[in-house]
Amino acid sequence: MVALVDQVGKALVVDQLAIGQSWAPVPAVSNVFEITRSVNTGAAFSILQGANIPLLVLSLGMLVGLIIFIRRVPAAQKGQIIALGVLFGGVTGNALDRIRVGTVIDFIHWQIPGVISNVSNPADHAIVFSVIALLILQLRAEAIQTRQDNTPPV
Repeated sequence: MVALVDQVGKALVVDQLAIGQSWAPVPAVSNVFEITRSVNTGAAFSILQGANIPLLVLSLGMLVGLIIFIRRVPAAQKGQIIALGVLFGGVTGNALDRIRVGTVIDFIHWQIPGVISNVSNPADHAIVFSVIALLILQLRAEAIQTRQDNTPPV
């Protein structure tokens, strides 16, 4: 589902905007948020520019690893399965771009004037969300395990 939403959003932007062109869906907040068509041959925050092929190979390896790993997660760990599924969808969305057009299509433009300006896409957001969710789930599991280990025997 994540990859589908990502690819549909990118298709709409590619159909409507030229590279570098922006559209303010809510003009009152255009200094903070707008749609700006951009391309990225690197990774997040435009690091590793020009590394499209190595990043594609890394993405394909991640997808294989995620398939193997997700199958091993106990069914009772629904939160982890969902977060890994979201991660899979995000990696798939950007990998599809790298395969189809040789670059990742970005369009969600968040800005804090004078501080930061970042253009990303739904796949990127899914990846960040899933990594944060997995960290929270792991910390929570460790806290529960620590409490259980420190409970005196009855």
